[in-house]
Amino acid sequence: MTSAEDTIVDQEKPDDSAKTRIMDATVGKLGGIASNAEERLKALMKIMPSGKDLNPKDMLAAISDEDNYVELKDRMLAWWHGDEVAIKDDSPKQKITVSKKTLPDPNEWTPERFQVVQKIWGEGYMEPGGPAFARRLLSPAKIDSKKTVLDISAKLGGTAMLIARDAGLYMEAWESHPGLAKKARNYINSMGLGQRIPLEVIDYDKVSLKKNKYDVIYSRERLFSVKDKKSLLGKIGPSIKPSGFFLFTDLMVNDPDANAKEIAAWSAAERHDVFPWTEELYKAVLKNCGYGIWASHDFSKEYLEHIHAGWHKVVREIEVGKFDRKFIDYLMQEGEIWLARARALENGTLQVKRIQATSPQAD
Repeated sequence: MTSAEDTIVDQEKPDDSAKTRIMDATVGKLGGIASNAEERLKALMKIMPSGKDLNPKDMLAAISDEDNYVELKDRMLAWWHGDEVAIKDDSPKQKITVSKKTLPDPNEWTPERFQVVQKIWGEGYMEPGGPAFARRLLSPAKIDSKKTVLDISAKLGGTAMLIARDAGLYMEAWESHPGLAKKARNYINSMGLGQRIPLEVIDYDKVSLKKNKYDVIYSRERLFSVKDKKSLLGKIGPSIKPSGFFLFTDLMVNDPDANAKEIAAWSAAERHDVFPWTEELYKAVLKNCGYGIWASHDFSKEYLEHIHAGWHKVVREIEVGKFDRKFIDYLMQEGEIWLARARALENGTLQVKRIQATSPQAD
């Protein structure tokens, strides 16, 4: 059930005495790095017609009022790539930025915000790669119509809908953000899949699952935002059948001691608090919970390529479409998050990895 790209890992279940104390200390260290970030990401815009600074909400007005200004598309691409754009040799340099003060409530899903996310990643998705990449990430699970499946990171429902259609099955899905869950339910229902994918709003700290219920439980880039992962992993394990799997992808930090400053800068750009783990910590906690580590794989390079592709696609659409100021504000806010993730992936601070673990009930 493995592929050449995967690294097979020892499935022995170690003692939980000294190792547990070390893991708890490491969890605390990583949480402190992420939660106590002193600096905020400052990739913010200064457009200066007549020497006056403008905030993001005035961006479009400045563009339309000043004939000499570089096109919005070009300035957004320059902002993404870290370039300073000058209109003329004697013109002031420009930067595109977005203020954290303009960010909406994390659970507020306005039509503009929903439109922005769909423009970048495709219908039903909040992460890079679309359906092709989702299939690739979940392919080791070999999901078919006979399997019972739980998605613990539904988001807008794109991956769950893909699986339900591909495998012809009924499945369950969780979403922890109420506003997003409401939008996802509406979207899934509009696609005619509401009965096949009942979506439940879940509190990860209050999870209760039936024993030996699922063949596959999966998560896509969500666990890094869950504070008490150790408890969640412990609760999920008993619900997986002896022949089943827990498969997940996540944003994982690399060398937290050496990259503390970079981790703080990335976490400051996230919309929610983050509690990232290393791959090694994931594996140690999973083993202590009784799982066997079947395989792991690093998708960082491919993931980064999909991030850049999504951003460039939406910037090209701006060139030919008409978008109001609120849309651009949301686009820049979403772009700030993904720009920070892209930079962290590029410098090796973050990694996107998939871990496939066998059930704690496995023989």
